[in-house]
Amino acid sequence: MRRLAGALDQGALGLARRPDAARCWRRVPAGFEARVACVKLMTYRDPAVHLSCAQLAAWDELTLPAARDGAAIARLCLANRTRAILVPGLPPGPREVERQAAYARRGIEWIVTGDVYSVAFEQFRDRFNDTMAAALNVRRP
Repeated sequence: MRRLAGALDQGALGLARRPDAARCWRRVPAGFEARVACVKLMTYRDPAVHLSCAQLAAWDELTLPAARDGAAIARLCLANRTRAILVPGLPPGPREVERQAAYARRGIEWIVTGDVYSVAFEQFRDRFNDTMAAALNVRRP
């Protein structure tokens, strides 16, 4: 977090210079929501370093209590200005790739999360999508 604060102070590593974001990270925010607040302050000079929602959420590593909550992860993605929808399914074929591209043109990641059913992950996906849809609907009624 301190290295991130330094990069934000200097405008390094593709990040825009943001002293307010640097101060936030320098405080080493302990809780999930405090970290979301710091992410919200960050901006990027180089789009290549801006993490996607899928990269930010690290689906396979859902170990923190807040990370198991789909709504919390959706708020993290929204704070990072990365919008996404999670959908079940097989690896993308031509039709799904076309759908992903259509959503991408509107700035929304279409993330296929697999076809193996798990009650816990279905609850996660529902809470994520409900939170994301509410934010998208506020933006585009």
